[in-house]
Amino acid sequence: MVWCRGQDAASKAHHCANTTVMYHNEKNMIRRKVRKIDFNDKPYLIWNSFIDIVAMEAEDDLNEVQIIGQKAFIYDSEIQNGGHMQFFENTKLTNYKPFIDALKNMSAFEHANILIEAVRIYESKQRNEIKDKYEYSSIALDGEFDKLDFKYYRTKPELTELMQSFLKENEDQFIELTE
Repeated sequence: MVWCRGQDAASKAHHCANTTVMYHNEKNMIRRKVRKIDFNDKPYLIWNSFIDIVAMEAEDDLNEVQIIGQKAFIYDSEIQNGGHMQFFENTKLTNYKPFIDALKNMSAFEHANILIEAVRIYESKQRNEIKDKYEYSSIALDGEFDKLDFKYYRTKPELTELMQSFLKENEDQFIELTE
C-alpha cells in the first residue's frame, strides 16, 4: 500500500490491487474509497480499509467516531500481542479514560471493565522506565497482569467482533463506495 502522509490530502489517489484508495479530509474525517464492484467481489476490503485508517492515521486527523475505532484497535492489538503490560509500556499514557470510553461507546463493556481493573493495578505502584528487552521480559514474566490478560482472551464477544459491528453501524464514517 502506498501512503500519502504529508501530501495534499484533498485528493491524492493510488491504485492498490483492485481498489482505489483516496485520501481526503472533510472536517477531520478521512475515508477510504472502495469501488462498488470491488466491494461486491471482495467485501473484506471494507474491513481492510477500516484497519488501514485506525492503524495508520494520526488521531488529530480523525473525527470522534473514527477515534473510537482507533482506540479500540490499539487496545486490542496491544493486548493480543503482549497483554496489558505491553499496552501500558507502549502507550505510556497518564490518562486511559479515552480508551475506556471508546470501549464503552463500542458496547465493549466487559473489555472496558478489564481495562479499568488493569489501570487500577498499573497505577497502584511507582513504575520505573524499563530500560531494555531483558528487563521487560523479566517484569512481564512476573505475571502481574496475567489474570486480566486471560480474562480478556476469554471475553465474548471478542473485541474484533464488536469492532466489526461498530464498523457496520458507522461504515459511512470510514468508507465511501464509488462507482
